[in-house]
Amino acid sequence: MLQFLKIMLFNHNFILQGGCCQWQTQLMGLHAVSDLLIALAYYSIPAILTYLARKQGDVPLSKGFLLLGAWFFCGGTTHLMQVWML
Repeated sequence: MLQFLKIMLFNHNFILQGGCCQWQTQLMGLHAVSDLLIALAYYSIPAILTYLARKQGDVPLSKGFLLLGAWFFCGGTTHLMQVWML
């Protein structure tokens, strides 16, 4: 088990992110733009959920809306991290 963890954590033979795209600038730019747009969509969902939960005030599951919004916020952050890694 320890040997497996050493191989998985310290093996530096991974393909870089741009290697999958064969380092084509246009294709990498397309991935970056699409991930940014997806992140923007993910960030707009919690904003709308928060707005609706605050506007309605008497929503029985308003904390559920906020938790769902936090989940979407984290999903958008992963797409921003993907752009950073690219």
